[in-house]
Amino acid sequence: MAIAFFTYLNNLRTFALGQTYYQDILPETRYLAGSILMVLGFCYCLLLVAASSNIERKLLAFVGGLASQRQRKITASSGIKAGGEEEFRLAFEIAPIGMAIATSSSLLARVNQAFCNTLGYTPRELLGRALVDLTHPEDVAASLTVARKLLRGEISNCQIEQRYMARDGKVINTILQIAVVSEELGNSAHFLIQIVDITVGKQIQDNLLYNAWHHAVTRLPNRAFFRARLEETLRRKTKKDERLFAVVLLDLDGFKTINDSLGHKVGDKLLVAIARRIEKSLRPMDTLAHFGADEFAILLENLTEIKEATELANRIREALAFPFYIEGHDIFTDASIGISISRDEAGLLCDRADRLLRDADTAMYHAKTLGKARCEVFKTAMHDRAARRLQLETDLRRAISRQEFHIHYQPIISLRTGCIVGFEALLRWQHPTLGMVSPAEFIPVAEETGQIVPIGEWVLRFACRQLSLWQSKFCPDLTMSVNLSAKQLEQIDLTEQIDRIMAETGVKGRSLKLEITESAIIEDANEMASLMLAELKSRNILLCIDDFGTGYSSLSYLHRLPVNTLKIDRSFVMDMVEGDKNSEIVRTIITLSHSMGMDAIAEGVETVEHLSLLKTLNCDRGQGYFFSPALNSTGASSLLASSPQWLSYF
Repeated sequence: MAIAFFTYLNNLRTFALGQTYYQDILPETRYLAGSILMVLGFCYCLLLVAASSNIERKLLAFVGGLASQRQRKITASSGIKAGGEEEFRLAFEIAPIGMAIATSSSLLARVNQAFCNTLGYTPRELLGRALVDLTHPEDVAASLTVARKLLRGEISNCQIEQRYMARDGKVINTILQIAVVSEELGNSAHFLIQIVDITVGKQIQDNLLYNAWHHAVTRLPNRAFFRARLEETLRRKTKKDERLFAVVLLDLDGFKTINDSLGHKVGDKLLVAIARRIEKSLRPMDTLAHFGADEFAILLENLTEIKEATELANRIREALAFPFYIEGHDIFTDASIGISISRDEAGLLCDRADRLLRDADTAMYHAKTLGKARCEVFKTAMHDRAARRLQLETDLRRAISRQEFHIHYQPIISLRTGCIVGFEALLRWQHPTLGMVSPAEFIPVAEETGQIVPIGEWVLRFACRQLSLWQSKFCPDLTMSVNLSAKQLEQIDLTEQIDRIMAETGVKGRSLKLEITESAIIEDANEMASLMLAELKSRNILLCIDDFGTGYSSLSYLHRLPVNTLKIDRSFVMDMVEGDKNSEIVRTIITLSHSMGMDAIAEGVETVEHLSLLKTLNCDRGQGYFFSPALNSTGASSLLASSPQWLSYF
């Protein structure tokens, strides 16, 4: 059969080239004519791949004009005609794509086996049945429109995607090729139909499209989907429309810690659970998206006032306040939320999606800087702060090479003798256009961007160089306290770096004191951090816990880590009055340090009363404005060479 079919195709190609294989088409054989046309349509699809463009044009001309070839009768023997009918019948039946002939009223008059297999019916069940009955309800209108255009002669053929309902109720996606053949002598027209099942390919396409617009873990719309929806919302808005809409960005607080400690599997399940809780807090018209990692976005439409957006944000935070129970773990989380509104403070309508997203992100970042777990609505001043922060971030990268950093030194005083026993190195930044930038402003930026690592190395080298000069000129027992950030503590080559600096400057380990905040120690309270601190201790380098009492104040890490000194935070010292709560806290810290073999330093000593009380509490050392503010190297050198005024109190 295969040989006969391909022989037929060769004969068909000969016909298309204009040679002698002709079949007379008589009115009484119009049913056969329909079959021939359908087979030719199928063969044409095959020839699109194999034949030249000239052959294709001849086939198209033949398919379009076959029904009108009555005037070109060529006498043929009955044997040849019978053989031709059989070839066409076989070609129609064995065609791998669905083929059918339907009347002008769309009743199926003939179908092949592939057509039946595609829809799951037998030929008996299909013949005489209206094609529209098999069509998906949503595609019926389009199908009838095409049929009317074909019958009116507005188009000769048409190819569209068409859905049909299979016998088992499944939806079958197809490519439908349909043409109409009008018979002469008053005979009715017939529809010539081909269908190719593309259901599997369509599912793959739909899945790819879905994945392109949705997050893989939560299955929520992703950033691209959200942006498209936001832009569509902006297009619908007019200046006269008083209704507001808002973009809400939500960033989970502490999610990275959960992910790192409990694993990504638990982290993914937590994200899904969070998404479901947020969804329950929203209205049906709201759009929730997952931008990735721990960031979600919500588009709120048809708002009458900003308060509605903030109330929603608070509902979400309340929903997240309850613990999540995942794989045996009770997990608590909260969120920092930023909101941008479609109209700014001046009432002007925002017409750019990227600006609304930027403003919401700025507000969210502002919420984080204010302590996290809160909601902030964007204000123009936030953008100014964000722009300044970006400038600082950029300029920090060049500050060392441009020699914009300077170090000031605040003396540390023995509260037993009144003598200067050391200095704390404090970084200052003289910006060329912004002037003196506060460390409280640029140090967090340096921490977040990682610039604190090269900056910290520069400070350590510069301070040790200055200490070496003072030791040789004034007192060999002077010490230098230098702040060490959490980022620096994470560097695996930290000890090698410090060794190089001490070798370059000649400073001994016992003269260098590294100050580390409580939070930095807790964040890095793992085996690596412990080993790092132990290595520093082995070099006789002194370790001090800075701002003690404001963080975790855990006795467990004090017992485990090789700490020499506790520095009492200035907030306790500055408000200290004899017998009050703060003085008792200071007393407790001093007692604790002594009981663990450490000494205590008090920051923020600003009055005679502070000094007197600290001496009574047996505090070891102090620093503050009562003694001296931080000075440049020249001022600090002068202080070392003089007899300070505070000595009269000792």
